[in-house]
Amino acid sequence: MAIRTLAKAMAERGPGHAFGVPGSGQSLELIDAMSGHGVAFHSVHHEGAAAIMAGTTGRLSGRAGMAIAIKGPGLANMVGGMAACTYENLPMLAVTEAYGRTPGQGAQTSGSGRAIRRRGQGPALSRR
Repeated sequence: MAIRTLAKAMAERGPGHAFGVPGSGQSLELIDAMSGHGVAFHSVHHEGAAAIMAGTTGRLSGRAGMAIAIKGPGLANMVGGMAACTYENLPMLAVTEAYGRTPGQGAQTSGSGRAIRRRGQGPALSRR
């Protein structure tokens, strides 16, 4: 349900393009849902490049671009591109899979959740 809602919102409010490295089930479901709503997915070789491309698309279109990464190493690779977008004030949305969650199950989180964000600028980097 959340995947279809995000895909619909990106089709209505986003620039119509998303960038990333296709990975596991949740990211593939999102890519399929976005294509059903007319959002083009562009596969890249590195998540950091996906973040920069999303930010640049956001700057050119005036709407936030979208970068998709898998959790773990994919998100770690994307952080550099997210930091560059934050520094340059490029509008982008970074999407990753939910931690501690498998398809068909509820969230199973542990530990403390933290968010790091400069108010009104760039993406939030969070840990659950």
